Amino acid sequence: MILATGGKPIEPGIPIDEKMKWLDAWKAISGVAGISGSKIVILGGGFVAAEIAESIAERGKEVTILEMRDRIAFDMEPNFRQMLIERLENLKVKMVPQTQVEEVTAKAVRGKNLIDQKIREFPADMVLAALGAEPNPFPVADILKQGIKLHRVGDAREIHGIAEAVRDGFVLGTSL
Repeated sequence: MILATGGKPIEPGIPIDEKMKWLDAWKAISGVAGISGSKIVILGGGFVAAEIAESIAERGKEVTILEMRDRIAFDMEPNFRQMLIERLENLKVKMVPQTQVEEVTAKAVRGKNLIDQKIREFPADMVLAALGAEPNPFPVADILKQGIKLHRVGDAREIHGIAEAVRDGFVLGTSL
């Protein structure tokens, strides 16, 4: 049996005030839900966060990216990353690395700077969560009990990009 259940967005593990509009970046990218307000704060700073920040900033919105790591778009190929960072700078996107989000209030995101430990507030009309992905859960215990060999591919095996998922499927398919 081949398990290719894909991934799902990681939900924020922090308090979010019910009055704050928020959604995961996947819904924003897909157009399932719209972006509203003029000040958008993005939780997470990988390539998905950086690219959606660019798209939102191009529509004239004020965008802030908060990332725990020391760089924004840390997971991009270096040349493409540099070009994207330059575009974000030209669009005046605020990029705030080394910041751990503590909570989302009704009007702002509170984050702790990981260097000086100071708490800062970032005003927001809407928050997007771009915190990465995790494998979609799938109950496999009964399958395994029956002795059926199970092969995981794509994000069901390990979260990564579409090219790697296609390669996983190809490699598995040619080995069976």
